[in-house]
Amino acid sequence: MDLHCIFRFDAKLEYFQWLDNVAGWSSPVEVLNGRVQSHKRRKPLDFNGPHSIAVAADGAMFVTTYYDPGVIMLSSEGSLLKVWGRGEDNEPTLAGPATGVLGANGLLWVTEYRLNAVFAYDTYTMSLKGALGGGRPGFRENEGFMPGSGACFFDRPHMARTDHEGNLIVVDTWNHRLQKFSPDGEFIGCLGGEKKGWVRTAKSVEASKSLGAFYAPVSISFDSHANLVVTDWGNSRLQWFDAEGRFVADDYSLPLENPYDAQIFDGRCVVANSAKGEVYVKSLL
Repeated sequence: MDLHCIFRFDAKLEYFQWLDNVAGWSSPVEVLNGRVQSHKRRKPLDFNGPHSIAVAADGAMFVTTYYDPGVIMLSSEGSLLKVWGRGEDNEPTLAGPATGVLGANGLLWVTEYRLNAVFAYDTYTMSLKGALGGGRPGFRENEGFMPGSGACFFDRPHMARTDHEGNLIVVDTWNHRLQKFSPDGEFIGCLGGEKKGWVRTAKSVEASKSLGAFYAPVSISFDSHANLVVTDWGNSRLQWFDAEGRFVADDYSLPLENPYDAQIFDGRCVVANSAKGEVYVKSLL
């Protein structure tokens, strides 16, 4: 984010490249002793505070930028294709997009941290389908998203991702919970503070170190069995839940300090340990 560039690694994590503008990827550089060469902070070019990246099947990339709020669409080679969220072409103006995640049916879910909402973009038509938040179910125009603790209210959400059934799960960070919605944006339930799984009511949840509770959760991911891993930022841990939302285990196996993300790829859990500027790769097999 503060280097204002994107890094990518080969499948064996032996080489990496970076992209700091839309001129294309750098030449491959070898990873030495599990570490990449250090980089000094630099002035932003086309990426001003890149916060997340999503890659489509055809290699197209969608980058959310936080300091200069927007979503930048790039080709697999790194050339600029489209910029969203900066008030052009009658589009809404984003204020603080945290994470963009690709879902089913060509949708890009952009979680708006500052606006307390989730935006659904159609990647085929490059248009806004609607926004969720503000205490009202369903996707609608992007206005009136005040923070709150009831159903369909968010307080600085950090990520939204679809589960194996097509439902949308929103990481409601400063409400210390997750919320689940149908594909149409109807409220289904909350997770956080209880071990019995999703509950049908939404209420204020306090930050807690208890098992199954959260202190500012920031991200989620699913394994091949629909189990859910939650990055519990404030508690510096990962927590695991089954497909029904029942607590399975807390995970302190890595020396985490305020981790920002944990994603599962091919039997491995990749964790961004933000306080140390490191990425850990943990086998799940």
